[in-house]
Amino acid sequence: MKTISASRILLAAIVVAVLYGAAFRAQRAQWAEAVPSQVAVPALPKSLPAAWTACDIPPDPDAPERPLDAISGSRQAYRNAAGAVVSVEVDAFQESPFLPHPPEICYENAGALLVEGKEFPLQRSGGPPLIARLLTIDRSGRRLHVLYWYQMGRQVFYDSDGLLRAKWASRGQPQSLPIIKVMLQAAAGDFARAENQLQSVAQPLAVWALRIH
Repeated sequence: MKTISASRILLAAIVVAVLYGAAFRAQRAQWAEAVPSQVAVPALPKSLPAAWTACDIPPDPDAPERPLDAISGSRQAYRNAAGAVVSVEVDAFQESPFLPHPPEICYENAGALLVEGKEFPLQRSGGPPLIARLLTIDRSGRRLHVLYWYQMGRQVFYDSDGLLRAKWASRGQPQSLPIIKVMLQAAAGDFARAENQLQSVAQPLAVWALRIH
């Protein structure tokens, strides 16, 4: 059996790297030529299923400030019959190689401590679950539960790998797709109760949010 010399392996690796780099540069140029998106996030619904209705509450001092680089955005708090409150923020950003304002970083910069983070599936009728991310945040002994995801077109993700996949899926578009960030916050002390509240709001909200392009 013939053995492959180290020099040939190295040469092959160099050729692959050059070809990959050329393909990536060509794709990046294509992204750069796309017309920037000017999407306007519509006002959030005044009510959601499961008896969640819009309400006015003072801004949460433990929540991050509204991002100044968002193209547009919408905010709304919802209250149910039991008095539970879930705050919702939806912001649109220009296409970027980086995730805009990851909640883990934003909350920690605001002085909070990240206690736990995990994937959180949201069931959708007629399709696979939407995989979001659920965080437990501690701010001076107060527990906040934050659920979030990002969107580009019909692609849903919560991390940098998902963003890269979404960008590849949108290649060739004449107009760059905005990155939509959807974030919900509940302050229920009981973790299971907070999960139920967030899921109850997030499932119908996802249907609404996926219409934003």
